[in-house]
Amino acid sequence: MSASIIVQDASNTTIIEQGPSPTTNAADITSGTLALARGGTGASLTDPNADRILFWDDSAGAMTFLTIGTGLSITGTTLNGMAASAWGSVTGTLSDQTDLQSALNLKANSSSLATVATTGAYSDLSGAPSIPTAANPTAAGVGLTAINGSAATFMRSDGAPALDVSIAPTWTGQHTFASGAITTSKPISITQTWNSGGVAFNPLLVNVTDTASAAASLLVDLQVAGSSKFKVTKAGNATIAGTLTIGAGSLQDFGSGQIGVNFQYYLAVGGFGITSVPIQFGTSFGIYDAYLRRAAAANLALGAADAASPVAQTLSVQNVSSGTSNTSGANWTRDASRGTGTGSGGRHVWRTAPAGSSGSTQNALVEACAIESSGTFKLKTVTFSALPTAIANGEMIYVSDGAVTSVSDNTLTSGGTGALAVRINGAWRAFNTQN
Repeated sequence: MSASIIVQDASNTTIIEQGPSPTTNAADITSGTLALARGGTGASLTDPNADRILFWDDSAGAMTFLTIGTGLSITGTTLNGMAASAWGSVTGTLSDQTDLQSALNLKANSSSLATVATTGAYSDLSGAPSIPTAANPTAAGVGLTAINGSAATFMRSDGAPALDVSIAPTWTGQHTFASGAITTSKPISITQTWNSGGVAFNPLLVNVTDTASAAASLLVDLQVAGSSKFKVTKAGNATIAGTLTIGAGSLQDFGSGQIGVNFQYYLAVGGFGITSVPIQFGTSFGIYDAYLRRAAAANLALGAADAASPVAQTLSVQNVSSGTSNTSGANWTRDASRGTGTGSGGRHVWRTAPAGSSGSTQNALVEACAIESSGTFKLKTVTFSALPTAIANGEMIYVSDGAVTSVSDNTLTSGGTGALAVRINGAWRAFNTQN
């Protein structure tokens, strides 16, 4: 069995080959270097002709020879150190020690040194540098640009520069004003004095560029404990949770699509409601002379509330305007309530309040006449003893127990089965089947 050893340099060139049939012997190597990685020095070295130590110079990145410095020597294969120093005796005078005397001659004499003060003011020192004095800030104030000062003073530790309140910064970040728990009112206040009649002032402007946003985006949202009380959407729709007061009036949401005005008028889906106040009509705002009000349940009344001197009321329909020739007026149709099937329709009933006994209580309303559902006209019915006396000629009434005593003058009397009575020439005249 045979073996061989091949040594190559850094460029993989064979420089040593040992084996049964070597082509290169170590004695034949005359050039090239053997790399550190292959066990060589990696350097081309020459004979230093002196004792040296081979070492790695990391700063140079190469193997080289180390020169023996002072106090070291090499004997054979031994590195010798410097022998221990020993103090000898000094002979002669101090001046004989020339190197020491030269060093001492360079030192100043104590007589040449000035006296060092340990007390007194700093200003008593000659040639001392000036110390800046303390001062309060004098610049115009902290603004948006730097102010390079030139004063030779320094600011006191308890001083602070003023803030320039005229600055108009452009805020690019989100700002949060968190006052925390407070016991006194601390509003965020904006005050201005408008003093130009030709300027349309605007103390608060929010200008949004709506490139893309949700439909529910808000321009304003005022909240209490996280609950919105007033908000305005980006479309300009305002929502208020409580009552909106306008001057002496107010608007309030009563739910179910109802909005109340002063708790008296209501706007609802499909309708308009009024409580205790009338609808007022007049020639101008605040000057009213016609009213429509609620008198009682299912009872609309013309005129203002009952008074000691009530005002006569008139309910009329549209007329033909003046200047229009030979034009008929319009019908005024009053519809009674309609029934169904065999059920009768409602009646047109007129009621009056006849005089009663002396007093301040309102007199009771009684039926005066009616148009029946059949279309017949019904007069008020009384007995002969209850016939009114202070009435005008031409008035009619039905007397349930009336009778005619004389066919020639139609005198009305009692004891009959009923008669139609007419006031003629200050007396009641009767008409019945007898005449």
